[in-house]
Amino acid sequence: MRSIILRTLAIALLITSPGLASASPVSWSGNGHFYDVISVPGTITWEAANAAAIAAGGYLATITSQAENDFVFLLVNNATYWHGSSGPWLGGYQSPATQQPNANWNWVTGEAWSYTNWQSGQPNDSGGKAEDKLQFGFAPLASTWNDIMSIDPTPAYWPIAYVVEWDHDPLAPRLEIRCSQTELCELCWQTATNRFYQLLYASALATNLWVPLHTNWVSGDGTRHCETDAIAAGSPVKFYRLLSTNAPPQ
Repeated sequence: MRSIILRTLAIALLITSPGLASASPVSWSGNGHFYDVISVPGTITWEAANAAAIAAGGYLATITSQAENDFVFLLVNNATYWHGSSGPWLGGYQSPATQQPNANWNWVTGEAWSYTNWQSGQPNDSGGKAEDKLQFGFAPLASTWNDIMSIDPTPAYWPIAYVVEWDHDPLAPRLEIRCSQTELCELCWQTATNRFYQLLYASALATNLWVPLHTNWVSGDGTRHCETDAIAAGSPVKFYRLLSTNAPPQ
């Protein structure tokens, strides 16, 4: 049996409501990246949030334009993600240490630190503290930024959430395609609960004429799902594409 393993070409039609806790990563059309805000039971340091974002295959969100800031704030604009005036962690940090609060800020990805959205009077190393990490705040549900220590001396200031960014759909499954000598192809992937899937095919990659292999969407339940496709001898080559969405189009 010939075996071909392909990475899915995935389109995520993710549906969410601004200001509500997102159930899964949400795509922004400005750069094609995906974002999610994660709350924790208690508080979390910047380092722990950064490690968790990396473990999830992404990174703490890096905001490089007003449009991106507006989009990300829609995701965090909910009291669930705020500890009083202290908002979620972002992927900005100050290094090397300096006595100038506004100097040497960086993004965890190494992107240029050009756009900023500091709250009035920030950054300020309040009270002489080395506030070298970035968050939304410092005011309830504020779309502006604040500098803060990873572990501030005041526990009431400790963040309880962080924003993760991915440059790909983190929920896109891996599609396995195995074709037998009789040209019967089996296409399998691991589904996720509360996700829907549909296989498409085309005879060329550079085309918008993708055709559903089957008309019905597959409802994910956390198990592995397989479909078959017969390719007649002499027929054009087929390319496959797997759509993944929170809610299939009506």
